[in-house]
Amino acid sequence: VTVAAPAAIQITSGNNQSGTINAQLAQPIVFTVVDAYENVVQGERVDFSTGDGSLNPTFDISDAAGEVSTLWTLGATAGAQQMSAALNSNPLITSGVVSATGTAGSAATLTLNSIRGVSGNDIPVLGNEMVSFVLSVRDVGNNPVSGASITFSGASDPSVLFESNPVTTGSDGTVTARVRTARPGLVALVDSWAPRVGVTVARVVVRDQRTRWGSASARGTISLNWRLSLVPPNVAVYVVVHELCHLVEMNHSPAFWALVEGHLPGYRERRRWLRAHGGAILDQRDTPETEGDR
Repeated sequence: VTVAAPAAIQITSGNNQSGTINAQLAQPIVFTVVDAYENVVQGERVDFSTGDGSLNPTFDISDAAGEVSTLWTLGATAGAQQMSAALNSNPLITSGVVSATGTAGSAATLTLNSIRGVSGNDIPVLGNEMVSFVLSVRDVGNNPVSGASITFSGASDPSVLFESNPVTTGSDGTVTARVRTARPGLVALVDSWAPRVGVTVARVVVRDQRTRWGSASARGTISLNWRLSLVPPNVAVYVVVHELCHLVEMNHSPAFWALVEGHLPGYRERRRWLRAHGGAILDQRDTPETEGDR
């Protein structure tokens, strides 16, 4: 039986794969050269071409089974990519289009797109404001990376509180996060009252405390709950003075309460307000405790 001249290049295997951009597909792309009667044709040169990525080899000679093959490394763009094969004959014989889907690679860049809808990374905000900002994650090919986890840490300003941490990017590679800024008055209150109480504060930290309004450490750190920005100012003053007095008396002895009363003669009324209304402010939890109110 004499095989006729090649008439077609059939796609045998490797079509419709998915793979990471800039990476080689798992399976080779295989074509079969046949004549008009579907007989395989051996010894024919077939050239491979693509506008997406690279092929190795760029040509092959059909074997006894009429097959040629190449390995496809996808290009840098996520989404549909294509390649094909051709036999340099007269007329030119080409294969059908082989398709592959490139998926985004690992995260390479993290970009702050906007703050409160405004492009840029330094805009003024108000105290106790819930500020939205948009982040985007891209791979080396600038493709959006979905499912990327972003963790916020090491903030130089302790008076910020992230609503969710970490956050995860969506299918478009972006995520909208929200952060609440503390009322500047909380830190200012500490700065104002520390000299009156006669103590030196090493650090002021504003936190999302769930069971107390504030605390003081032996190292001179004052921790305050950001929700103090939601209580009446005189009640916030009571909590600040209460914690500052702990830097003198790290207990709840009569001497401690005498010190509090010496600076705030009306502290009991403020304390009663906090006990009566504080639970609702702390998301309907049990009445929170400041250190010293146990």
